[in-house]
Amino acid sequence: MLVVVIAGCDSNKKTTSSEKDSTNSLSKKVVVDTTSFEFDKGKVTQVQSRSVPGRIQAEILREYLPKSIPNATTYPPSMTITTENGQQVVTVSKEYTFSGNGSAMISIVDFGISPNNEPPSTFKEFCNSTAELNEGVTRDKFTFDGHPGCMVSDETKRNGIAQGLIANRFLLKVEGSNIPASIATVGAILQFVKSEELVALSSSAQ
Repeated sequence: MLVVVIAGCDSNKKTTSSEKDSTNSLSKKVVVDTTSFEFDKGKVTQVQSRSVPGRIQAEILREYLPKSIPNATTYPPSMTITTENGQQVVTVSKEYTFSGNGSAMISIVDFGISPNNEPPSTFKEFCNSTAELNEGVTRDKFTFDGHPGCMVSDETKRNGIAQGLIANRFLLKVEGSNIPASIATVGAILQFVKSEELVALSSSAQ
């Protein structure tokens, strides 16, 4: 596996979002769904398949990370390019911290679209895993802006890991700790990602 890491510019700079920067994202509903997802072709998101999946440049993809989250301090993004099974995978990440020792690391991973329009196996394995979890830890399925998501978290739902899938190609990841009660859950962090713009980006990149 080849790994290339590109650090964000001005890595020591950070910005803080105030309550007035609520960005109306909280109006987007995050719906918990305890049923299993059907990963049949085209059922998760309607996207035309293509035979040669291109990759989106990391410098472009990082612009789809949340610019800010209410009451969070935002740090510059990082970018990583890996080669897996001969295919290039682009990952962009950004950290957000909250008062009370809270934090969230958000990543967007571009796998491209497979020739048969299958979602990344990483997401399916995370959502449908039957691995035994520690006491008090649960695995929940939910939707955000109509897209499927899964999270593994403790009783509070504010500590854990969440993943979401957009356009059968973009894997969203959140690693959260002490997420503010105003946001409610680790999975709810996904509502701040520009999901519909990512759908449009995927279509334009075909």
